[in-house]
Parts: sequence; structure tokens; C-alpha cells
Amino acid sequence: MLSNWYKISQLDQDIVFENIHEDYIKGQNNYILVARVGEDKKPLGYIEYSEYEGILQISYIFVGKQYRRQGIGTALMGELERLNKEEFEGRPIKWGMLTEEGAFLRESLK
Repeated sequence: MLSNWYKISQLDQDIVFENIHEDYIKGQNNYILVARVGEDKKPLGYIEYSEYEGILQISYIFVGKQYRRQGIGTALMGELERLNKEEFEGRPIKWGMLTEEGAFLRESLK
């Protein structure tokens, strides 16, 4: 499903998000939230996350090297927060193991 769009000034193009339900395994729903841009819907980055027993868990965040430091990761997290409120009743969001960059992103969102 494509949802809200954002405009990142450095890209000067609208970003759309697609939330893809990958699979359901033993009570866990797995998703990929993809940020796309342009007419061809080129992927800029994504968040892999899951929902299990009412808790959302981020397992991986990726932004293409040429799109980093342009607000894509922040926009993805904003979209995940929006989805969380609308589709998951505002459940807690946990972070998996963090790289140094992931920890920096998490701290910058507080």
C-alpha cells in the first residue's frame, strides 16, 4: 500500500511510502516499509520490522549511500510512527541491535 508522501528539499521530489506485509510465521507479522521517489518509484531506503504479541520491533534500517544525511531515515521513522498510531493502536516500538549509526538515529529522534 502506498501512503503519505513527504518532500525532502535536497531531492526536490515527493517521497511515497509502501508498507509491505512479507509473511506471518508463528504469530509474528513481518513487514518492510519502503521509501520511494520519482515516477519509476525508485527505492531510497527501507525499514524491516515485525509485530509480535502487540510489540513492534525494528530489525533493520537501510538508506542508500547517495541518499544519506538527507532526512530519509527520519522520514521513514515518521511514517512508521504514523502507521503505528493508525494500524497498530500506538503500540511500543522496540529497536533491535544497534549499529553506531542506528544508535545515532534513535537518539536524534528523541
